[in-house]
Amino acid sequence: MEKVLEALQVLYFSSDNSEKRKANKWLESFQTTKNAWTIVDMILSNNSYGPEPLLFAAQTLRKKAREGVC
Repeated sequence: MEKVLEALQVLYFSSDNSEKRKANKWLESFQTTKNAWTIVDMILSNNSYGPEPLLFAAQTLRKKAREGVC
């Protein structure tokens, strides 16, 4: 969970484009894992996260639903 939040922080708030690309690549890869289901559930079950984690959770669910990935 912490790695996801750190990657989102870099993606949305870093000024280093190289680091943003790395974070984005890692997050896209993470979305294909089975563990992504657990993390998405944790994000959506907790009202203390800002819009970036919520958007990531929604995008992950959409990706998994469209691709039929379990």
